[in-house]
Amino acid sequence: MRHGINGEEDTPVFVRGTTGKRILASLADFFIVLFVGMILYAALVNVVTFGPLASAPQQEMSLIIEEQIRSGLQERTNEGSLKNPDQLCYTYAKALVAYDGTGTPNDLFYRFYCTYEAEGKEAMGTLDFNEGIRKSNQDGSLFVGGDASKVAWLKDEIRTPLSAYLAGNEEDAEPINAYRAVKEDFDATFEKAWEVLMTTPYMQERFQIYASSATRYYLSLTAVAVGAFVLSSAIFLFLVPFIHQKGTTIGKKILHLEPRGYDGSPIRPSQILLRGTMDMLGLTVGMPLVPMFIFGVDGFSMPLIAAGNFVLRLSVFFLFGALVLLASLGCVLIRKDHLSLSGLASSTATFTTDMAILATEKEKLRKAKEASRGEAD
Repeated sequence: MRHGINGEEDTPVFVRGTTGKRILASLADFFIVLFVGMILYAALVNVVTFGPLASAPQQEMSLIIEEQIRSGLQERTNEGSLKNPDQLCYTYAKALVAYDGTGTPNDLFYRFYCTYEAEGKEAMGTLDFNEGIRKSNQDGSLFVGGDASKVAWLKDEIRTPLSAYLAGNEEDAEPINAYRAVKEDFDATFEKAWEVLMTTPYMQERFQIYASSATRYYLSLTAVAVGAFVLSSAIFLFLVPFIHQKGTTIGKKILHLEPRGYDGSPIRPSQILLRGTMDMLGLTVGMPLVPMFIFGVDGFSMPLIAAGNFVLRLSVFFLFGALVLLASLGCVLIRKDHLSLSGLASSTATFTTDMAILATEKEKLRKAKEASRGEAD
């Protein structure tokens, strides 16, 4: 507790604000800055979301998906969404059951290896396809028949229970085991085929372009998040204290607190700037929380700087702000004068403006003065 008094009745009394109130005031300022930052971000991010930076990666991803579908290794559902691996396997099983060894099969592996992969190069022969994809004439194979001109087809001992499974018999062991055997073969073959597709020059080029455009898009979203937080901080940590001309933030105003010089002298503009700067450094712990309002958890790890394989993410501000806050809290708890980092940097302390507290302190001082006079007499 500090007070400036020289024995005169009208001398102002200065009482330091309690640690609890100062922490509550800082929390109030933090949530005000964060909330307004989120509102600003929601308003400003639309400029990026509906602009060319957002459409570029979407267009590239559309080209990638179109190529995957054209290859035969991906299909859409009736609703237009992409099929997941289980749905693709089910479609593959239906194509196997439908093919009787005549004409051209319609399963995705035949379409990929004997149609898509044949473009611009010598077509894979049917015999190679039978031996490499269908494992024709191998022990435990699902398929029989097939030669250089005809694609192998399912064994009857697999086709019959598999047909029953596809017709809805998913309880008997034999149909279930038949589908499981087909699925195991499908999973292994699909993984190899998908790797071949993803490493084609066209797909690698498309993914590089997509990654580059997506990075630019997310960097712009991060820039908006930083800008929204800085703008919100500037309003409530600099503009509002300057408007009050007393360095008082909204949180301090609510809790009847006011920063002053150590001796209770009015705060100077330079001290307001120093306090605001230190407070802002601590509140950067909330900067990565701003985009989470729109993008959820992904917003926390948005890229801040991207250079090759090096990516510095927005979450670095959370760590930085947390360190500043912990250091400031340590000063408050350890130092005898309980000054925070912002107080030390600006040579200011936080005093209460609560009239009841000040009146009580004045009364104590008055009684102490009267007692001192009585002893003198």
